Amino acid sequence: MKYIRYIAVALIGVVPLAGCNDDLLDKAPITTLNPSTFWTSEDDAILAVNALYAYLPGYEAISFDKYSDIAVSSSIGGNDYIRGQTSSTEPMFENDWNRGYDAVRAANYLLENIELISDMNADLKSRIIGEARFIRALRYTYLVAHFGDVPFFEKTMTPEEAATIGLTDKELIWDFIDAELSDIASDLPVSYDEPERERITHGAALAFHARAMLYAGRFAKARDAAKAVIDLNVYELHDNYAELFQYVGENNKEVILQRGYAQNILPTNYPDQGPKAGFNGAGRTSVTRTLVDEYETSTGKSITAGDTDWDYFDPYKNRDPRLQATVWLPVFGSGTYSDFRLNTSIPFDTRPGQSGDSPDYVNGSNVATTTGFMVKKYLDPLDASNKDNGGINFINIRYADVLLMYAEAKIELGEIDATVVDAINEVRQRASVNLPAIGSGDQATMRAQVRHERMVELAMEGLRFYDIRRWKTALDIMQGPIPGMVYLPLGNESAGPDTIVWEATVRTYAEADYEFPIPFRETQINPNLIK
Repeated sequence: MKYIRYIAVALIGVVPLAGCNDDLLDKAPITTLNPSTFWTSEDDAILAVNALYAYLPGYEAISFDKYSDIAVSSSIGGNDYIRGQTSSTEPMFENDWNRGYDAVRAANYLLENIELISDMNADLKSRIIGEARFIRALRYTYLVAHFGDVPFFEKTMTPEEAATIGLTDKELIWDFIDAELSDIASDLPVSYDEPERERITHGAALAFHARAMLYAGRFAKARDAAKAVIDLNVYELHDNYAELFQYVGENNKEVILQRGYAQNILPTNYPDQGPKAGFNGAGRTSVTRTLVDEYETSTGKSITAGDTDWDYFDPYKNRDPRLQATVWLPVFGSGTYSDFRLNTSIPFDTRPGQSGDSPDYVNGSNVATTTGFMVKKYLDPLDASNKDNGGINFINIRYADVLLMYAEAKIELGEIDATVVDAINEVRQRASVNLPAIGSGDQATMRAQVRHERMVELAMEGLRFYDIRRWKTALDIMQGPIPGMVYLPLGNESAGPDTIVWEATVRTYAEADYEFPIPFRETQINPNLIK
């Protein structure tokens, strides 16, 4: 039984403590739960901490990859951010802000009120406090990663305090996150048995600590936290890469932290991202050729290498197997997809005598593929008949990410040794991937190698957005039209290959886009939040 069943029960009775009013930092004190009747037993504390699990990132996290170079929304309006056409009034910023501070506020409330329970097992209390502090540190991590300097508080606030609080330097918040995740790790179990295996563990605290410190640019801290996860000898790569994102691969030993979902109990509608034909989806996410072209050939060479065995007229053959597991690919020249035998995905205006009779032709509707490529990861054929009832758990952190974080931190520190090469090769040589091993190189070479591996290994898991921001590469690569697939025009094949370029969305990333604007509504309530 998935642990999410317990979370779902908790949400019914406890989520009101999180609040859902429009403006987050001007909330009145929480009175929904009466301390004299609720905070009286261990069960109350368990219900309260279970509710906090709703603040772990779920499938909404993947949408951040649509703000990077590897994917786009299939509707023009969904790409306003990368087109430079958003402002501080944009709902995406307000929703992101509110979600972060709802979590902080709920965690603070638990941490204050758990002390009201007089007769509580000491180990259980320590564990619950650790879980709440983890959620709070996680949400502060994303608030800082998204907005930069933000308000910081460790207790529930009065309306007067909330209306006057100022911004805290992000480096001070990174200090707090560092200390919190270091401190709580020992209070969390190394593992759980069913039905509680989805709980936050010792390894999850260490792994997220590594991620947070990478985002902060504190590479020695990231190195040490990632190495601590490796040294636990608890996690290992799952042999089959594609299974990681299917029902058959759930709860394998690569998963370190996940957000639980369950069909008919707490489902996700993520399957709606899939193609129309064969999957009953809406094709809401398009993958760019930038990502597709990044995958090497099976001989470990870039498709742009002069001596590569890549075939321009059979471009997806003999490629890194992670490509087929991540992206629905059209069959070159045939206009069909390799899975579910979807109808043509080439632009219908190149199809003489036809007028869009396929549900998945490029730019055919507001939510059809715009590039000819669609996301495949986390889309299991078992969900094809009911796109609103997906139940695959969403992986927040897995062991492959830890190996690559360790390698990256060491590279940035100039500590290039055999452990760096081994970590990267362990990911590349997973049983189902089995690419040739890489050798060592100078810092620039190894930096390029680990960034390549992060791009293809973790694609469409919501991490590319953060990587290109912290590497400060977004300003260079997030410019111009969206590159789509190469195809042979039906009825005019003799003219040779043509290329889809989605001119309707032209990326205009600016320096200011490295941080989200604080929502306008918040700055109107509290001018101290204006940067």
